[in-house]
Amino acid sequence: EAFVPDKNVLKVGHLWVWTEGTAWNPIGGFEDVYSVDIWRAVYDPWTWRDPFNGLPIPFRITYTVETAGPKGSLNVPKDAFIWNATLRKWVYVGEEVKATSKVTFDLSKFIGSKWHHNITITWADILFPIYHIYDLVYNDTKASVEGGIAATNKEVLPMFKGFRIVGDKYLEVYIDYWHFDENYIAEMAVPPGYGAGGFASNPWEIIYATDFLVFDEHKYGYSESTAEKLGVPWLSLVLKSHAEDIKKKLTELRDREVIPEEVFTLPDGRKLITTEEAIKRYEAVIKWIDTYGHSEISNGPYYVYVYDPANQYCELRAFRDPTYPFSPGTWYFGMPESVDIVSVGLPTVVPGGDAQVVVELKGPTPLHVKYLIKDPVTGEVVTYGLGTSVAPDRFLIQLSSELTSKLRPGGIYEITVIGYSDRVALLSAEKHFLSILNIQPLQAGIASVAEQLRSDIATLTKQVATVTTQVGGLSATQQDIIKTLNSATASITTAIYVLIVLVIVDIVVTVVVRRR
Repeated sequence: EAFVPDKNVLKVGHLWVWTEGTAWNPIGGFEDVYSVDIWRAVYDPWTWRDPFNGLPIPFRITYTVETAGPKGSLNVPKDAFIWNATLRKWVYVGEEVKATSKVTFDLSKFIGSKWHHNITITWADILFPIYHIYDLVYNDTKASVEGGIAATNKEVLPMFKGFRIVGDKYLEVYIDYWHFDENYIAEMAVPPGYGAGGFASNPWEIIYATDFLVFDEHKYGYSESTAEKLGVPWLSLVLKSHAEDIKKKLTELRDREVIPEEVFTLPDGRKLITTEEAIKRYEAVIKWIDTYGHSEISNGPYYVYVYDPANQYCELRAFRDPTYPFSPGTWYFGMPESVDIVSVGLPTVVPGGDAQVVVELKGPTPLHVKYLIKDPVTGEVVTYGLGTSVAPDRFLIQLSSELTSKLRPGGIYEITVIGYSDRVALLSAEKHFLSILNIQPLQAGIASVAEQLRSDIATLTKQVATVTTQVGGLSATQQDIIKTLNSATASITTAIYVLIVLVIVDIVVTVVVRRR
């Protein structure tokens, strides 16, 4: 979706188009930015990542997910199949096979559309890559040639428990994998096989021909390590000399009418392709190589029109076949909406008391808040966590009495508030300061008043006791009692005023500190 308004040509500058470490092949190539940057415009992946939040999304293929994870399992249908490299055929998985998840891929936008060389994509193009990786890993001869690729994929293949074709356009994949987000399960369940970012990114006949060049004739290496080990070139489909060797092999296969029949025969005996159809595909690739001087054919929005390594030049042209499912603008997302912190309401924190910070956000929902509190003097992190949503755009950060009791009276703590959204990988962060009320002077004042009250009450008690013993002078005693009560009342009133003044002074000091 890159474009320049009102222009139909986009010129992109790059340091290099080709280097000695550049290899366009979907099995062990595409290891440098100079090939990958161009390649991404040439193929369509089954799934991609949302450009705003990085999460997996369907692209060329849509899907539905069923899972029993994380602890349960599903029954794999006994007619699901898998490639057996020893028997060299597809075999049913049989009874009692379990899998954690099942992903059903809808291939409606893939099967029936065209490759760049005008050949229709069929189930043969789906099954061949799966066969290819299983045979590379479990066929000892192939594994001995491409040991690095075999070893890496040998760790992955046991997750896949079986494959099943349903109807004309659906592929079921059974896999031992679970994630709380079903999109990650679908991304992991994209069938194993060549693709370098996009499963089944090349017509099967090209890879069938290169297999002879790599495994039988040892003329090329799929991987850089194999090429160095054997002292042969690292296969690159865009280089003319490599394409010419592929053309020779396809010509030989055409003339001898050779096709991998066992790969295109399902366990129930169904054939995915005929010899006549395979020969037409061979001839289409041969014609392509004669026309463009390379053998890079894929399925994406652009095709490689010119690849000129000597002049560091590559030209792509738009693939406008009517069977291609997307048009300009289909995947244009526009600019992402930002997440903004509207306000942060800070409390006066009393040690040993509960407190709340109120945060208001603005942005694409669902929104979230994270926070971190630390001592700016020591750098020690006091606490961190998630805000509690009380409205789509409003959150509370709860500070418990247990936490506040550990904070330094009269101290100031730094709180970092982060607002973010599930829909966009943009966040907003602000730093504020929490003032911790110093209640020690207040406590001392209350203690002094309490002590005075205790003293006054003790004096009053003595006077009352004296009065009760002076039976003969009730009138005078009554006057003394009244005077004593008045004195005690005055003391209590004074204590209350002192308490109020201390509280007001502390609040004023706190506000001044906060404003500074």
